[in-house]
Order: sequence, then C-alpha cells, then structure tokens
Amino acid sequence: MVRLRFSAVPIGASALLLSLSILVATFASAADTRPIVGDWIGTLPVGQQGLRIALHINPDAAGNLTASIDSPDQNTFDLAGDKVFFKGGQLGFKVPSVDAGYCGNLSSDSKTITGIWIQGSTLQLDFSRKTHFAEIVYVILGLFACFLLYSFLRSPTAEGFRSWRWRWVAVAVTSVAVVAILLAAGLAYEKIGEARDTRNYPPPGKLVDVNGLKLHLFCTGTGMPVVVLESGSGLPSSNWSPVQDQLAPTTEVCVYDRPGLGWSQPSPTPLSMEDQVKDLHTLLSNAGVAGPYIMVGHSYGGALVRLYVKSYPSQIAGVVLVESVEEGFTYAPASSSAMLEGLASTRESERKARFGLIRFRMRRDLADAAVFSTPRYFQATHDEIESMVDAPAEMRVPGGFGKLGDLPLIVIRRGKRLSGNQAVTMGMSSEQLEQSWKEGQLRLAALSENSELVVAESSEHGVPFTQPSLVADEIDRVVDAVRRHIPVKESYGTQQ
Repeated sequence: MVRLRFSAVPIGASALLLSLSILVATFASAADTRPIVGDWIGTLPVGQQGLRIALHINPDAAGNLTASIDSPDQNTFDLAGDKVFFKGGQLGFKVPSVDAGYCGNLSSDSKTITGIWIQGSTLQLDFSRKTHFAEIVYVILGLFACFLLYSFLRSPTAEGFRSWRWRWVAVAVTSVAVVAILLAAGLAYEKIGEARDTRNYPPPGKLVDVNGLKLHLFCTGTGMPVVVLESGSGLPSSNWSPVQDQLAPTTEVCVYDRPGLGWSQPSPTPLSMEDQVKDLHTLLSNAGVAGPYIMVGHSYGGALVRLYVKSYPSQIAGVVLVESVEEGFTYAPASSSAMLEGLASTRESERKARFGLIRFRMRRDLADAAVFSTPRYFQATHDEIESMVDAPAEMRVPGGFGKLGDLPLIVIRRGKRLSGNQAVTMGMSSEQLEQSWKEGQLRLAALSENSELVVAESSEHGVPFTQPSLVADEIDRVVDAVRRHIPVKESYGTQQ
C-alpha cells in the first residue's frame, strides 16, 4: 500500500510544482522593488476621443530602467524612451523618435502617475497602473485544479487508479482533466479581459440600432457636405481619429465601426459587401445624419465606398480613395491565393482568441489588446475577407464595384514599398507587386472624369495612420470643390 501511495504523489506534486513555476514566471517582473516598474495606461487629451497611451517601464539586464510608449489609435508601438530618470517619485524620459518627452510624479500609493507630455506644446497625461487581475485568476484556477486532482488521487475513491494496472488510465484522465481546466481558465481569462475593456474604454460616440445590431457612430463638427470615413478590413473607427480631428473645424465628419469591430456588436451571420453597404445607409438614416456625403475609404473600405456610390448615387457629393483595393489587382490569381491564406489565418487566430491566448500574448499592450485580441475581432475580419472572396463575378473585373462618372475624386496611393513579406506570399517580386498596385491605382483614378492621383511619399499601406494630415488636406480639397462647384484639380482646400 505504501508503494501504491508513493506512486500517486508525483502526479499531483509535479502538477503543483508546474503551476507554482507558472506563477513565479508570470510575476517575476514584479520582483523589481522600484514602484515605477510595470505597465501603465492613460489618455492624451487630443481631439474629441483622446488618444490611448500605454507606458511600459522595465529594468534591462543591467538593472537600468527602460521606457516604451504605445499609441494604438495611431497604430504606433514600441516608441523607445531615452534617458529614463526616476528618483524621489519623479519620472522623466525623452522619446527622440517623435521629438517628445514626459515628466510625471508617482503617487504615494504607487497606483497613478500625474504628469505632462511635451511635444511642441504641453498636454496633461496621467497614467494608472495596469492590473494583471485576469492572469492572477488564471493561475489560481490552475492551482486549484491541480489541488483537486492531487486530492482525488490520494483519496480512497481513487484506489483503483493507484493500482499499477490503472496507472495509464490515471495519466490519461489527469491529462484530459488538466487540458479541460486550462481551456476553461482560458475562456474565463478572455471574458474577464473583455469585461475590463468595456469598463476602461467606453465608446466616444453613440450606439445606433441597425436591424437589431447596435453599431457605433461618432460624428464631430458641423457643416455640409458630411464626410463619412470607412475603415480598412479589421480596423476600428478610432484609427481615423487624427484625420477626423483635423477636419472637424471645417465640416461634419462621421466614423463608425462595422459589425464586430471597435464598439459595434458582432453580426450573428456573415455579411456580404452589399449587406454592409445597406447597414451603413440604415445607420446614417437612423442616426439622422443627412447627406450629401463625401465618402472616404481606406483599403477594403474603398470597395465599400464605391458600392455605396453605386447603390445610393443621389446621396454622394464626392469620393476619396486611400490605398483602396482595386478589382484588377485584388482578383488576380496571386491576390486571390493571399486572401485564402488570410481566411485560414484569421480562423486560426479566432480559435486561439476564444481561450485568451492572443490576449495573453498582448498583455503588455492593454489598449491594443482591447481592440485586436478578441474572438469577435478575428471573426469580423475573417467575414470581411470572405465577403471579398465571395463577391459576384460581375464585381471581379475593373470597374465592377462601380464607376464614378464626374464626381470629384482623389485617389491617394502609397509612395513606399511594403516592408512585409506580402510579395513573397503572393509569389512575385517586390517590384512586380508595386508595379501592379500602381497600375490598379491609376485605374481607380480613371473611374471619374474629375479626379486626381496623389502620392503619399512617406507611407506604406497605412496612409491614414502615418500621414493623417495629408489625408485630411486632400479630403478638404474635395469639400472645397463640392462647395464651390469647381473641378477637384482647381481646389486648394477650404483654408486657402
């Protein structure tokens, strides 16, 4: 009997030691005694929504403090801090890449930092400490599960399992139970994180009922025509914040989140591109936002904009396409294979997100994780890619998403080559990819007799994030052309 009891001990003891190791590894960073070390979140008061800022303070191998800044609303991450100083509760560092700096004071309870962001002018920027509560719950659940398993194996009920004949059964049952408990803990971790996101990041706009779904719409400014900003695939409305803030003094500007993105509820079924266009029309109507509209679309959003013009031409005053997809490029065999790969990738990521794996990976970037780590985000992105793949045959040829007649049109394309491996994925050289993209952008510019092609020299595909002032200026030119009834090439903007 002693021998049998001894054989059961390593199973539970090993599980306990493993969980304790996870606990130690997860919170090893807390071993640094300096209270400033950790992850912090704050909001820079810029524009109507503000910009979410994440601050990470950590020691390097030599024990010196390092700082980095994330601004997910500007799609900017890991801006390195320089000359980090912390003494007597005072924190200071520079951010050379954006010619900025920060000075702040740590509260006596080490929970908040009150300070100013210096970048030309000074702005109040306060931080609160990010709490890894969900991760603590995850580990506690794992420890509790291992304790239950260990208790079971030591109990009289498990006498049969302690027999050498049943050891393999014990191992199998233990393995299945541990996996099941870890999956349950992952689900709990994700749900707790999503609940925290809801509390920490309320929607800046209003939720409008559209066919039973609550879609988020945020409008600023006054005047006509109304500018409607349509995001790229998988991108939230907050990515337009710098552009919206610059345009708001000139006219009314509206951004929104498609189902499953940002603050909008997910759709229970996949939506076609035509469905999404109808939803936008209903959203604007139900919210009382009357046209005429200048429709602005980035990437995938450019196709939706053109379909909107095709479906509701009387409501449209002008169009701006920013690095927009184009049929000749998008439905070439190489691009089609890349879309299929995107479908598989987002489906796999959606499965991982359900069990908190994506959120755990992004745990150091709290604000970014709130947007890009949820299952509904990956499901919505998958459905949007699928809507492109499933487009009818008549929409797969140049001009298929709709021509624009003599509407004022500005097409903005990137000036820098893509730095990622998209060309390799598509089976072509970088030069071939860029040439094919440029030809597609020229075809877009030819959709209207009243158009102009503009090159964003300093940008890759994310022009609205990297050159928001350029995008806002070109939209303003279309506003001016509409108001003064002049060709877009003769417009220099409302401020001229």
